[in-house]
This record gives sequence, structure tokens and C-alpha cells, in this order.
Amino acid sequence: MTDATDRYLQLRDAAGCHHGALHVCELARLGFNSSAIAHAVERGRLTRVYPEVYAVGHGALGVSGWHRAAVLRAGPGSAIGHHTAGVEWEMSRFPAGSVHVVTPRQVRPTPGLTLHRSSSLSVEHITAIEGVPYTSRARTIVDLGTALTAPQLANVLYRAAYHQPGIGEAVHQLLAALPRVPGRATVVRALALHDAGSAGTRSMLEDRFLQLLQRARIRLGEHNVSAGVGELAFEVDHIWRAALLVVEVDGFGHRRMRASRIDAERTAALEAHGFMLLRFTARDIRTRPMWVTTKIRRALDARRNRRRRLAHSASH
Repeated sequence: MTDATDRYLQLRDAAGCHHGALHVCELARLGFNSSAIAHAVERGRLTRVYPEVYAVGHGALGVSGWHRAAVLRAGPGSAIGHHTAGVEWEMSRFPAGSVHVVTPRQVRPTPGLTLHRSSSLSVEHITAIEGVPYTSRARTIVDLGTALTAPQLANVLYRAAYHQPGIGEAVHQLLAALPRVPGRATVVRALALHDAGSAGTRSMLEDRFLQLLQRARIRLGEHNVSAGVGELAFEVDHIWRAALLVVEVDGFGHRRMRASRIDAERTAALEAHGFMLLRFTARDIRTRPMWVTTKIRRALDARRNRRRRLAHSASH
């Protein structure tokens, strides 16, 4: 067996252990100098995917291979993070687009990668999945504080809790260790929502609804929380408890017969306990936002005035 044949057999074995992506330093340990790499590229045995990073063969890497290649490009101590890690950990509904990498060093911009430099990233914040380093769930949530709103991040926490009970406490502890981390205020607000039982926003429709309220300067209530106890122990989209007002934002799924029956039962239960319920469709939110916010504002004003009248009557 020639040295070249032996070298290519080792290359094949290394590729199998590393999802098909190798750094030039790893290739050097297999006996590939710069000229040998160039020859392998010419013969189609290696394909350059990033500077100093190669795929073995034609470059059709799987997800783990692309993630490993991205980390190799970013350098030692780096990890897949932000939106990409959120999707990998099955706790974020936001697509990653490019591959997001958190790195402790300055790295030249690279097409296909979104690089986040962080001086606070440490080995304690990194978890390997099949040999590829990812930021931990807690660290990913903290980093997403720079990219998401508090209600969106509260939903990430909500989803993460299915896989890691106690994730809220883990994020609290990480924040205590990173007092100056970017996005901290958003993470703190998201934790407050999570600790209060909110599932955050689950869809773009709900995101848009909260944006409407904020633009109209309507004080936000609680979002995706339990309406109460007993027969009201079901989740509502938005509630102002003091005003006894509930708003439901209905997507297309609410048109189904079973969903309509459940909606009617919940409406009856809420109204029996003194709540006023407003329902809006996705089309309402999209095409007549001013009508939506006006109706909510008038309902809140009416409920508050009613409460004041009742309190006045009781005092006399």
C-alpha cells in the first residue's frame, strides 16, 4: 500500500468520525501538506467550504457537517449558537437562515455564517452534540435576548422547559454570572413572564397582535396564561385580570368544528365569571388593526369605569 493510498484511507476514516468536515490542521496530521490538499481538491477528494475548512468528497455535508465546518472556521472555543442552536435544541420557532456561531475571537466575515463575538463565552456554556459544540440551552436563551422580544423569548423558555425542567433557574444563574451580557433586560423580562406562567407568543400572528397593542400604547396584559382556577383553568391568549377582559386571537384552526365547540364552552365559562371576551381573526389583525385596538381600548375603559362605579356604590 502506497503512502498516498494509506493517507486517503485515513482521510476517509477521519471524515466518518467528523461528519465529513476537516480543518487544515487535521489534514496536516493525516499527512496532507498544502500541495497534497491542492492535489486532493483537483481530484475531487476534498472540497473547500470555508477558508482552511474542507469537506471530504463532493461537499454534500449534512447538517452536523455544516455546523462542524462553521465552528472550525470560527476557531477554537467557538460554538454553534443563537438561532441555529435554538432550532437544534428544539426550543425556538425562529428559522436560523445562515449558520450562527458564537466565538471568543475576531473572525473575518464569511458568506453563509453569522458570527457573534463574545468575550464571555466559556467552556461551561458549551455542550457537544455528536461531537459538534453548541451553546447550552441556558446560554442560547441569554444570547437570544439580543434578537427576540421578551414575549418571544418567553416562548423559547416555555419550549425549553419540556426538555430541561428548571431551565428558568439555570438562566437566572447564568445572568447572575454575566451581569453585563448584551440583551440582559430582555432576558430578565422574559424570565418574569416565564416565572408568572406565560408561554410567551407562539406565532407571528400573536407577535403582530402585541405589536399592535404597543403601537397603540395600550398597556399589555398577560399573554398565554391560565385564566384562573377551577373551570377557568385553561389558557387564554391575552388577559387583563383587573378589568376582567380576555382577548382571543384566532388563527385558521379555530374554524374547525371541535375548536369552535371548545371556544364556545370557554366563552360561556368566562362570561359566567364576569369576564368580557373579545375575539379577533388573523384577517382582523392584518387588515383593520385600528378597529382592533379601538375596540380593545373602549372595552378596557368601559370595564375600568364599571369597576369604579361598583367601588363607589359599595363605599356608600
